[in-house]
Amino acid sequence: MILTLLIVAIIIGIFGLAVFGMITSEKKRLARKKESILALGFQAIDNPDPSLLTHLIALYTKRESQKLALRNFYQRRESESLLYLYEVWNESSGDNDLQEKWGLAIASPYLNLPRFTLIPKIDMTGRLASLVNRLLEKVTVQGNVKVEFTDHQQFSSRYLVTGKDESAVRQLFSDRLLKRLSDTSYLQADGDQNFLTFSKYDLKRAKQKGKMEDLANRLEEARSFFKLMMEEAAVR
Repeated sequence: MILTLLIVAIIIGIFGLAVFGMITSEKKRLARKKESILALGFQAIDNPDPSLLTHLIALYTKRESQKLALRNFYQRRESESLLYLYEVWNESSGDNDLQEKWGLAIASPYLNLPRFTLIPKIDMTGRLASLVNRLLEKVTVQGNVKVEFTDHQQFSSRYLVTGKDESAVRQLFSDRLLKRLSDTSYLQADGDQNFLTFSKYDLKRAKQKGKMEDLANRLEEARSFFKLMMEEAAVR
């Protein structure tokens, strides 16, 4: 009996140490991340406007079954726009899975966007890439119209565009914008009204993900993309 109790106590102790280690590690991660973010001029927002969170989460949600949350929210003012930085968490399965470490979005009066999604494709030949792209399309296009740009093959090989209003999306994605985006790869964005999100998957950065230099580079790429989209929205 005593031996059994001792074994149980040891198991509970090991479990407690593991949980403590996980909590401590998470606190250190958040402290390092906060230091990096503040160094780039952002301010922590402890209680973001619920309507703002609802709007941003709606942009990230691709399926009705998805349950997403934005955590560790920061903002930075840039002229008449607000730049937001946050983590995107997937709570759909009951588990808390970090879906995106550097979520970025902008709210600007210079944006007047139709609801659209820009989805990166695997720009490679072969059956595997083709299969991945088809699966990606099935997962992300639900409820939206697929907008094809057959006269821009390079863009079409790298991106898929969907939206609620095909005519408005085509007006936004002009020949000039399509040509400029054709020179990029693996960008992902969602736009609606005055809001625009930005993501990018970069295989070369996978090993250094989360470092301050990665955030600084991602921020500059996002700002360039936001500027491009604002220029295009201004001439619609």
